Amino acid sequence: MSDEISLETFKLFYNENKDKLFIPEEKIGSRGFNEENVKNWFSKITEFSPEYENDKSEDRVKVKEPYLFFAKTLIEIFKYIDFTTFLERVEIIAKELITKIQDNPTYEYIYFLIPEEINKSNTWVTLLFAHYMYDAIIDNDIFNSKIRITTNILNVAEKCFNNGNPIHVLCIYCDDMSYTGSQLYSNIRLRKNYFNGETAFLENMSVFIAIPYLTPLVTTKLKDVKYVEYSENSIFINRYIDELSIKYGETNPTEVKDVIDIMVNLKQKHKLSNDACMGSVGYTAIYFDHKVADELSTFKKVLFTGAYPVKDQTDCSKNPLILGCDSEVIDYKCNSALYIDYELECYPSFYKKIKFKINNRQIKSSKSIILLKSLYYTKGGASRKNKHRSLHYTKKK
Repeated sequence: MSDEISLETFKLFYNENKDKLFIPEEKIGSRGFNEENVKNWFSKITEFSPEYENDKSEDRVKVKEPYLFFAKTLIEIFKYIDFTTFLERVEIIAKELITKIQDNPTYEYIYFLIPEEINKSNTWVTLLFAHYMYDAIIDNDIFNSKIRITTNILNVAEKCFNNGNPIHVLCIYCDDMSYTGSQLYSNIRLRKNYFNGETAFLENMSVFIAIPYLTPLVTTKLKDVKYVEYSENSIFINRYIDELSIKYGETNPTEVKDVIDIMVNLKQKHKLSNDACMGSVGYTAIYFDHKVADELSTFKKVLFTGAYPVKDQTDCSKNPLILGCDSEVIDYKCNSALYIDYELECYPSFYKKIKFKINNRQIKSSKSIILLKSLYYTKGGASRKNKHRSLHYTKKK
């Protein structure tokens, strides 16, 4: 199939690039909060926040407090996952997968699904799982004849269909975190019209979600995808607003409602130009050594700039809340684009900086992994062999 590559080709790619997959030990755990900048952010929030009126309580007017309550609870709720902690979770789920495969000899095919480009987290995390599964599964003659790598879930389903014969197929989808489940859903969903409405054969297919961190939104999004199987070792992280309600819903119900209100109605209520700086009720307060997720998933603008509500032409400064990012005085007036500018990222995702090679040639990271099929062949037509050498990675104490 054109959108499928062999295990041998994938192994060549893994072995040539495996030493690049890990964050250097000296950089692990170096992205915690910048305490001084966090204090400055609290001050900016108090100084620039507009007066805020609770519409449903005419005798009660609050000034600034909901914004400060938001800021302080956000810092309290934010989870920072260093690379060692992340890797430990990957290894635990990898061991779960090894046991699952070894205990289920009825799987006639095992697919790793990599629908994204080479520079995306899906590819990188799949390679990390390959590292921990290499000796037991990937390079084991008992299993390697069953294993395939594909970019399309249809290939997996077609193996199950197989002219009506019951073929059991396991599909493994790896990533670092799923925030809403939307991207995951688009990658593993099968429409009924693909197989003329016949879906009974899908009972023989299982898509194992090998993702260390998820939000409850994921299970809601995938509730109708019957062939999905979750790892018992994945950790579920609540959205900020849900965690806020759990922690303070009973003791500070008014403040919680006020925070929801300003996050939903910030622009309409106060005519602020930077309507997105406070984030969204749907954001999850989590970030990693290897990345800060995009503005649709977490409070990226707050972390990278110390964003606070401003009106047009207001003087402002950039004070990142996390270590490793430079503070600076902005040499132009604040406007709605300030905290949306991608150039304000203080560090890019680790996996996007990896310079992957094939046959010792650097490749464009925006390409699909299917590119490996044509590039891992010598002039004589035979695959270049590259014996696996275990990578000794020392966990940070």
